[in-house]
Amino acid sequence: MGRERVLCTAVLALLLHVQILGLFHPQSAQVWSDGAALPQEARPGQSYGKAGFVIAVRCLPPARCPPQSSSARRAYRGRLQVEDEGGELRLIDEVELEDYVAAVVGAEIDAAPAAAREALAIVARTFAARAERAGHLCDGAHCQWYRGLERADIASARRTAGEVLFEDGRLAPAFHSQDCGGSTRDTWKQTGVRTPDAHLPALSKGSGHGVGLCQRGAAFLATKGASAHQIVARYFPRLHIGRLSLDF
Repeated sequence: MGRERVLCTAVLALLLHVQILGLFHPQSAQVWSDGAALPQEARPGQSYGKAGFVIAVRCLPPARCPPQSSSARRAYRGRLQVEDEGGELRLIDEVELEDYVAAVVGAEIDAAPAAAREALAIVARTFAARAERAGHLCDGAHCQWYRGLERADIASARRTAGEVLFEDGRLAPAFHSQDCGGSTRDTWKQTGVRTPDAHLPALSKGSGHGVGLCQRGAAFLATKGASAHQIVARYFPRLHIGRLSLDF
């Protein structure tokens, strides 16, 4: 019990470095640090906030903006680091792992039973830990949707704190998508196809990348009484759930 408590504390202290708002190609940004009433102009080489910050960016020129959006204002946990990326700002949120996981679950799943959200938390945490080690973690679909404090699911992160997927004693490559089109594999390299979601209506083949946890299928399994661990095992039969430590 003592060792598990130490590991939980270590996991909660693990910091991720997430590039945020890159789709907006920000040339300037205003930052409100730790609840400040007035903003500061974000400067390359500087950091802002300790516990959290609010940031506002505008996308220029319009041709490079995300569809139907030229600006964004969002609140985040953690500390903002600003870097120069050749005419644009590279914005990095240095955030604790569990705060990040809570935000990802809230951004990826609008509404689903608790077990499905907890299953996603385990997969999202695994993905994030591997991506952090590789040095590339962003806030878009290329990685995982991350919108800061908006709709953050703190409960799902807490109930699964530190739980990740392992393969042969190492962090496993773990993926998820909203809709897997009726079939899925547990990894990109695995040839065996599993079809736990073929019973769901209105699915078209190939509507998701078909690897890892299917969020829609996980929600369905949760309505049938499956636990978070049972859902994860359904999608990742060759992997096992363990606890992450700082020496991952």
